[in-house]
Amino acid sequence: MQEPLTFVRYGDEEELARRAALALDHSRLYREALAANQTRADFLATISPSAPQPRDAPEAATRSGRMIEQRRQQSRQVTGRVAAWSWWKLLLIAILVIPGAVALAYNTSGVAEVFRPPAGPPDTLRHVGAPLPKPPILVEARYLRRAVIKESPREAELTTLMERYNVTRPLARRIFDAALAQRIDPELAFRLIRVESVFDADAGNMGALGLTQVMLGTATDIDPEIDTPAELLDPDNNMRVGFTNLRNMIELFDGDVRLAVIAYNRGEVAVQRALRRGKDPENGYGERVLGPRHHGGQRYTGKGLLPATATASTSQ
Repeated sequence: MQEPLTFVRYGDEEELARRAALALDHSRLYREALAANQTRADFLATISPSAPQPRDAPEAATRSGRMIEQRRQQSRQVTGRVAAWSWWKLLLIAILVIPGAVALAYNTSGVAEVFRPPAGPPDTLRHVGAPLPKPPILVEARYLRRAVIKESPREAELTTLMERYNVTRPLARRIFDAALAQRIDPELAFRLIRVESVFDADAGNMGALGLTQVMLGTATDIDPEIDTPAELLDPDNNMRVGFTNLRNMIELFDGDVRLAVIAYNRGEVAVQRALRRGKDPENGYGERVLGPRHHGGQRYTGKGLLPATATASTSQ
């Protein structure tokens, strides 16, 4: 039974301690009652069993229980809505963010390109009206070379062919010298190699090998010492055999460069057969070698072969 409220005299420490302990005990019982979802009447009965119960205690307990259960259901519903909304939110974020991240990862420009500052002069120069710096004047090396070194006609022609076909000077010199050794016009030699192998010394196609794309059988007929693909792939051997074959074709067709070039590709027998039948043996190869395409826009107008005296003087 609850004790009546009485005043404590000053200095009665024992009474103060007893009442503090009783308050702590009631607080603990109240928390346990809340955890067990007990009603107020049940709690009062716990701390004071002899206290009279209200008349509507059962009804109040039932009504309180229903209210607690309704609050629990509402809490579960709200929790479920929040959880469902969170899952939908995560799914929406995944749908929107992941494709963008993948696209950014596979983008060739990359993050550095996307966030790179704008090109050009700094904004301060434009704002203050300062004149922009001018790019330096670049003079190509070939003009400097011609201004400093006086080239001979042979070197001038070599430089022209080297720049037209965009090859290195050592490779251009090897082709130039190999063509002169077989009395072939160097320009025709460059045109032939451009069409056959695009200046690839290791090129191979259907048995044809090297810069001039010569068959091993043809190379052996011209030079019996060349009997292996490795020997034919040597640039010097390949150009010597290929230019010799081209020179033979030009001499066979009495200096007709177009027929000689076609025979280099199709074979002299096929060209002669077509001529006997009154047909043009052109299969497009002659135009590719002698035409302007892939050759700086210039058509070949030379004779194909150089005189022996001119070859000797040019080699010097």
